[in-house]
Amino acid sequence: MQLKNDYSFPNACTIRFQFAAKGSRPALDIFWYDGSLKPPTPEELGAEAELDPEGMMFVGDKGKILAGFSR
Repeated sequence: MQLKNDYSFPNACTIRFQFAAKGSRPALDIFWYDGSLKPPTPEELGAEAELDPEGMMFVGDKGKILAGFSR
């Protein structure tokens, strides 16, 4: 049996999730980079540094946190 597939997905994309302020919590933007796309390397790491192919970066008012994934 052959299935018909009318869907197509990009090789890479950036998605922005926007959450409105609620109560005492301020508004929040979350960016998801997929495929070969990555956010800009933080200046704190220097021009020579490169982010891992898979990982997470949290950016807040007081600094940045970089983390990787364990398989």
